[in-house]
Amino acid sequence: MEAGGRHEKDEIIQHALENLGIVEPEKLTRTVMVGDRFYDIVGAKNTGIASIAVLSGFGSRKEFNKYEADYIAENLLEACEIILGE
Repeated sequence: MEAGGRHEKDEIIQHALENLGIVEPEKLTRTVMVGDRFYDIVGAKNTGIASIAVLSGFGSRKEFNKYEADYIAENLLEACEIILGE
């Protein structure tokens, strides 16, 4: 990454949210971070959005429970079902 770039997950998420125009509180409540490590969960919390931790990646259930992921999915299909409310 370039000098002066974004290095923390919450900085990266915040930059993405701003670029997508997701800054109003009502939009943030409908936004979710899907990730496979605790950095993703912490970044989501620090930017005020929900998180779905996916177990088919690198993280473990223990890690996701410790960092209090909003949801834990076995795989991406289950994460989609959570997002869609199925």
